[in-house]
Amino acid sequence: MPLSLDGINSGLDTSALIGSLVAVAGAPGAQLTEDQDDARDTLEAVGEFKTKLAALQTSLEDLADPEVFGEYALSQSDDTAFLASVGNEATAGTYEIEVTELAKAEMEVSQGFAEKSDTGVLSTGTLSVTVAGVTTDLDFDAEVTLSSMATALDEVDGISAFVLDTGDASTPYKLVVLGGDTGADNSISFDTSALTGGTTPTFTEQVSAQNAEVSVNGIGISSADNTLEDVIPGMDLDLTQQTTDPVTVTINRDDAAIMDKIEAFVDAWNDVRVFHGASSDYDPETGSKGALYNEGTTRGILDTLGLKIVTPAGESSSGEDLSFSLLGISTTQTGNLELDREALQDMLDSDYDFVSEVFSAEDGPGVTLSTLMDDTYLGTDGFLKNKEDSLEGTIEDLEDSIASFETRLESYEERLREKFTNMEVALGQLQSTQSYLSALIGGTSS
Repeated sequence: MPLSLDGINSGLDTSALIGSLVAVAGAPGAQLTEDQDDARDTLEAVGEFKTKLAALQTSLEDLADPEVFGEYALSQSDDTAFLASVGNEATAGTYEIEVTELAKAEMEVSQGFAEKSDTGVLSTGTLSVTVAGVTTDLDFDAEVTLSSMATALDEVDGISAFVLDTGDASTPYKLVVLGGDTGADNSISFDTSALTGGTTPTFTEQVSAQNAEVSVNGIGISSADNTLEDVIPGMDLDLTQQTTDPVTVTINRDDAAIMDKIEAFVDAWNDVRVFHGASSDYDPETGSKGALYNEGTTRGILDTLGLKIVTPAGESSSGEDLSFSLLGISTTQTGNLELDREALQDMLDSDYDFVSEVFSAEDGPGVTLSTLMDDTYLGTDGFLKNKEDSLEGTIEDLEDSIASFETRLESYEERLREKFTNMEVALGQLQSTQSYLSALIGGTSS
């Protein structure tokens, strides 16, 4: 930057003059910055619009899944004895269920022993244990103890074993063998005939291996496990105890869940509209405008979708036009949607398949809308991605223009300072010449 001789000879505030001139010259740069800020705001708003549109498309995808219209709700009069659950293959109806027996694993307990680690107490030889029909032979020598016998039994497939301290004053230690699986087929038996000498362990069946026994509407069902799958098609039971009275289980189609999903679609559309409306506002008094004011891509998408929502598309299996309006979905004066749940319930009761087809039929309005958004608007080559790319390009171009303009503005300021400095120098020289001439003339006169 050249040396500044700010008003040294002219008496002018040359820095202020330069600042004013630079400010005037910099006005276009401020406009470039404002344009860039506007482009960034629009890019952000387009991104949010895209997100809300994706939520709308997801709500339609959810309703296009045939399983949505196969959901069932279950209720039971008492849940202390078992918990029932229901899937999409369920059969609607009312069922009286009783649990008369729970499935159990066998438990065998030996007589008591005074010590658990002493050798020379137990018999030696071969102990045969049979679990679920499979026999395993265990060989014990003179070093056997109650604890080592428990360890050997614990390694047999299908059972676990341990030594229990009962606290008895004289013979507190008992060998406990537990079955790993419930059900009558998983019984446990011992053959001690090949054991000799010492004390032979004798086992008492404390709990018998047994099946769960359940009655559904008077029909008996037996299970080796306390979790019963497809007791009736689509219904499972998890048993916890026997019932004292029959438990009533009712299975109905889950209309409330379906209506909630349809209402989610309505809400998602309204969310798109409300956001776009707020982002497109213009206040003539203040001149303020939303980020999407006069933005054509999002406006065009909204108009197209709005038209398709009110236009029937495709035919039902019975030949009727498929339309959202027949489901109790109406358009308000503002363009938002409203759902009449009572009207929708009536349609579910009278023509359940029609409601499903509105959202799941390939040429129906639901799938048509979803496909349009997915392929044309939201895809990697969709309108909104192209709009975002265009805005990002504009922002980059403006960034370059701003940088270039600032460089030119700095050069302009340097030239102004150089000119004003030269002016001050020239004035200084003129003033010196004037003083010299004045002195010369004054001397001559005298």
